Amino acid sequence: MKDIMIDLIKSSCKSEDKLTALKNIYELYDQLQYSEDLTEMAQSIYEWLNKKLKIKNLNFSLFDMEHNTTTNIFKKGEDFFLDGELSFYFIVNTHTEVNAILSFTADTQAHYDIINSRNYCLEAAFFQISPIIQNGI
Repeated sequence: MKDIMIDLIKSSCKSEDKLTALKNIYELYDQLQYSEDLTEMAQSIYEWLNKKLKIKNLNFSLFDMEHNTTTNIFKKGEDFFLDGELSFYFIVNTHTEVNAILSFTADTQAHYDIINSRNYCLEAAFFQISPIIQNGI
């Protein structure tokens, strides 16, 4: 994951699109630093994804590996399946027994293709915000 972030930083010198992606990641990072709890963090992530990628359906949950339980923290929009054709999910590794799972779905195949083309940015963003989420947990 850190290699994705480093590549994004290197390529941002030559690409306006990559520079914008990097700025967007740090916009989210800055917003999350001032969140008071996980629900507020999840709300901020939803608003960022909605603004940047028009995401309407999102679930933010915590998975406790020790007890094999899931706790829903935030849900926005309609229900969807993690393994659905238009779904994405990211596991935010917090280096504890509890990991955050952020999942969302696209509205159409065209929307999915746009999001999928920005996957490098999403992976870099979630890698970058992992420590903040870990502190929230």
